[in-house]
Amino acid sequence: MIVLHWKKFLVIAMPTSIRPFQNAYAKSSKSKDSFKQRKVMTSEKELSEEKKERLKGWITLYRLNIDIFCTHYLGLQLFPYQKLWIYLMNLSDVFVAIASRASAKSWLVAVFSIAKAILWPGSEIVIVSSTQKQASIIIGEKIGRLIREYPMIQREISDYSDSPNKWEVLFHNTSKIRVVAAGETGRGARSTLTIYEEFRLLDKEIVDSVVKPFAYSRQSPFLRNEEYEKYVEEPKEIYISSSYYKQHWWFNMTGQVMKMMLAGKSAGVIFLDYLITIKHKLKTPKQIEKEKVTMSSETFDMEYCNLVLGAGEKSYFNINMFIKSRTLKNALYPQRIDTYNQRRNPYDNLTRVDGEIRLLSVDCAMRTGARNDNTILIFMRLLPLIGKGYHREVLYCESHNGMNSVSQTLRIKQLIEDMSCDVLVLDVQNAGIALLDMLGLLTKDSERGKEYEPLTIMNHPTIDPKTYEELSQRCLSRGAKAMIYPVSGTAKLNSDVAVMMKDRLKKKMFSFLVSDGEAEDILLKNKAFREETKDDSLVKAGYLAPFVNTNLLISECLGLDAILVSGNIKLVEKPGMRKDRFSALAYGNLYSSYLDAELMREVNTDNDWDVLQSVTFFG
Repeated sequence: MIVLHWKKFLVIAMPTSIRPFQNAYAKSSKSKDSFKQRKVMTSEKELSEEKKERLKGWITLYRLNIDIFCTHYLGLQLFPYQKLWIYLMNLSDVFVAIASRASAKSWLVAVFSIAKAILWPGSEIVIVSSTQKQASIIIGEKIGRLIREYPMIQREISDYSDSPNKWEVLFHNTSKIRVVAAGETGRGARSTLTIYEEFRLLDKEIVDSVVKPFAYSRQSPFLRNEEYEKYVEEPKEIYISSSYYKQHWWFNMTGQVMKMMLAGKSAGVIFLDYLITIKHKLKTPKQIEKEKVTMSSETFDMEYCNLVLGAGEKSYFNINMFIKSRTLKNALYPQRIDTYNQRRNPYDNLTRVDGEIRLLSVDCAMRTGARNDNTILIFMRLLPLIGKGYHREVLYCESHNGMNSVSQTLRIKQLIEDMSCDVLVLDVQNAGIALLDMLGLLTKDSERGKEYEPLTIMNHPTIDPKTYEELSQRCLSRGAKAMIYPVSGTAKLNSDVAVMMKDRLKKKMFSFLVSDGEAEDILLKNKAFREETKDDSLVKAGYLAPFVNTNLLISECLGLDAILVSGNIKLVEKPGMRKDRFSALAYGNLYSSYLDAELMREVNTDNDWDVLQSVTFFG
């Protein structure tokens, strides 16, 4: 130390060459990162055999009881069912969990992934989903939150990335967790543990050809020792989802895993409904009731009650005809009462493409009662595709029970205006003939303060001239707009309708709205929707209604059995089921199929073979 006197001030000059490591040592003494904190290191020579044995004992205990590791070492608080779930995942080479919403499926998988990565160094854990965004929820929301809240998890992780282009968690022991979308771009990934997030949404072909080859046995350094030459560590697969339709591949696969488990093989399953969420106060009974109001009964049964729905062996349609077609995330809504003063429907934000046709298809009924049919109105947007025909987008559906012909007429004309429809396909049998008569008159709308022009039958080559003459004469108004395509069901026509419907589904010429559950998740990301529906469950139900009706439509289709009567296909409902939504859709498809042939003929004037391929023939 040097002391200088200068102008009555005492200046003390201290040495500045403090060793750098001492600076870092002091700086990191209060760090939350355990790997940077000051500590007394024990060399391998100083580590006694006794300590080694104790360390082996703890690792063995944790590896055999991974639920204890999660609570004792990581500091997590787990419910009994969660401990069992985690324990079974660790015990099984293949594990399936089918559980209700809010049962913490994704969170438990995140916890298990972290524990697995820590206890088995060098693990490569891959989370697979239908989209990278879906799978990234486990890393972005679940693992990210666990890292922030639990220091013992944080200390194990060397790097964490939650960017849109890279979802990855790296551990100090070289283990890693990352996200891969189930598609061709995922080829070449490797995993010692593969987690299939919402696997019911995955394409079975992609799972078998792309994802399953990821699996390989963890290559730990101890395997190089001669004594472990025959030791093999099996890669693991974990499948999680809520329940779904019986005909989908998830059902058979889950059954196969159950049989493996019962045969004593390394496999496990767990099934949980919404009651487990109420027991542990993850959800309240009021919440469940509130959410049930906005869902279709089918969706609630699958998403919360964990029930399996689907068709039997005689079913004419199967879920695979619909599942890949459920891609439409936005419905087209009619005007609400608060927008009646606007000239244009504010909910119609679709831009008409060249050659587009908008179609409203109606299957009508008049009588009230649970056992009677409903009046169904389905809106379809027909988009012309070169060389294929029209692609059908089913963007809206509503149902009415016991509505009289006057009210039905008004509602049909309101929708025609709101949706800018070009064609009305109408079932004119039974109650439909009275509705045809009412549509042929001027209709006054006192709520909106306007009038709607009369409508009449169009002249189409597929309409029998006598039928056209008879039905057109029922219109009592002059200058009525010719836009109604009538359908009068016969055994032969209904058979043709069924065949056409199945044919167009197989050719993937339909797009349907996503499930109401998925739609709600999408809508909740919209701030305006959250504000509008915060205190009004009816408004929320109105937004979700088209998606709920789409669920019911598909369930109706899956609930139809086919029988042969006098050489014709007859579709019969299962007990307790309806088919009015199917009828409205199928009649709309009937007219659309006729348009397919017309479009193909226009495009291929010199090549009749393409036209021939676009038409379904009936014997």
